[in-house]
Amino acid sequence: MTDEPGGAVQTAKCLTQELIRRPDVETTLFGHQALSDEFGTDVESKGYLSRSQFFGVGWERTVLPLLARRHDIDILFCPNANAPLHRTPYPVVTYIHDVGAMHDWSSSVHGLYRKTTVPRVADVSDRIVTVSAFSRDEIVEQLGVDPARVNVVHNGINKRFLSDKPGEPIEVPDQFVLYVGALNPGRTSPDS
Repeated sequence: MTDEPGGAVQTAKCLTQELIRRPDVETTLFGHQALSDEFGTDVESKGYLSRSQFFGVGWERTVLPLLARRHDIDILFCPNANAPLHRTPYPVVTYIHDVGAMHDWSSSVHGLYRKTTVPRVADVSDRIVTVSAFSRDEIVEQLGVDPARVNVVHNGINKRFLSDKPGEPIEVPDQFVLYVGALNPGRTSPDS
């Protein structure tokens, strides 16, 4: 859990919310109990004793796979690349937004963590979902993943950016700032 989540975490949160809303999908949410308020649903949080991000990462790698097995789930969807590091008896679908850490575009601790875990996660996941053909190609090249196991699912548009009246434009103020980059400095283009 982070105070100001970036794009990959925002995407994970939106995907989770939409899965919970679907009447044709039975969803079990695993994580810290605080997620119950955020997503308006029950959360399986056994053993999640601390809200710290460090503790959460350890919990996702050790306790989550056991809880998922006990719940007899059909699929474990890991929306921010924090999937089990070993094969599981249930299919695992992992959302890997990008492989920026492999290019040293992340802070030292986060980059080291991602360089260590994401290749293993990619290896043991049954399917990988990513945001673009570019990211898919990088996952295949950087992580040695069979391209047939990587699916591109483009990010959707948040409802707040859509007009309530189809065909009518969204009202945009005369002056605004549109920023489409990342907040961390290492995420700029390697050519810039």
